[in-house]
Amino acid sequence: MKREVGVLGDIVMDLILEIDNLPITTKTYRVREYHFLPGGSAANYAAALARLNIPVLFIGKIGCDIFGKNLLDEFKKDGVIVDYMVIDESIKTGLATVLIDKRKKRASISFWKTYANLKFEELDLSFLDQITILTVSGYNFIEKPLRETTEKVLKLAKKEGIMVILDPCPYLPNSGLKALKKVLKYVNVITPNEGELFMLTGLKNVKNGLLELNKAGPEIIAVKLGRRGCIIFYEDKVNFIPSFKVKTRDPGGAGDAFCAGLTIGLLNGLSPIESAVIANAMGAFAVTRIGSRTALPTLLELKDFLVKRKNMFKVQEVLLKMGW
Repeated sequence: MKREVGVLGDIVMDLILEIDNLPITTKTYRVREYHFLPGGSAANYAAALARLNIPVLFIGKIGCDIFGKNLLDEFKKDGVIVDYMVIDESIKTGLATVLIDKRKKRASISFWKTYANLKFEELDLSFLDQITILTVSGYNFIEKPLRETTEKVLKLAKKEGIMVILDPCPYLPNSGLKALKKVLKYVNVITPNEGELFMLTGLKNVKNGLLELNKAGPEIIAVKLGRRGCIIFYEDKVNFIPSFKVKTRDPGGAGDAFCAGLTIGLLNGLSPIESAVIANAMGAFAVTRIGSRTALPTLLELKDFLVKRKNMFKVQEVLLKMGW
């Protein structure tokens, strides 16, 4: 039985700058601390699954430089399968400069030319024979040729009966639901945050937005609500799943971790609601550390996090079904 998860999308090196206050202007500012850390929404999600002992392979493009080598090494250390990655010697690896202030507000400036330049003909499509789930990032749809590459891969995945998960990004909703319908018809699960749901549908009512998005294709809609928890829309029902209370150090990467938690639940036969309990736990754990990737828990850490909160909504049930 196939159990691998395939991830197609963005991979960059993050330069994290801890500063006092955002926004900044054209002055000189003090940086309290800085870190070079592996990043990219899709790449962070892949690493999150690997740390949970889920077989996961990544499809993306990097440059043949020090950042690219570091990103490959980090993937290998986490256990992500890198056999299907494309290394381009003519271009620099993607880079994102992320500013975080004392209030945990974030701003970023990204060089995404490399991963967005992934062409369909560069892919080894045999990865489709290995996977049960294919997850793509909303960043895939920012520019060609990656946008066209992703659309072609989604079409093939649908034909092969592979579950498709789409994790949107701040840029994706700007396209609007009408423009994205040709993509959403291939998607089984979508995980927008509340703002992305409103922007995608053009509606300001959550239930109406869920119904509209559901009509476009996805059967399962998981709406991320940050510290409030999440909403799961499935089989025409709206379900609220409460959050886990933690102290936030860096909110970056919480959405990627959430998506990974949802995936491990669905992959193991849990209901969407039960899967969302793991998703909320993953998202909560991720905000307690600096760095989108370094914040991700191991399977042992996730189990321990849930065991300590076993009296919360459906946690005991999830622990039993997962054998934890």
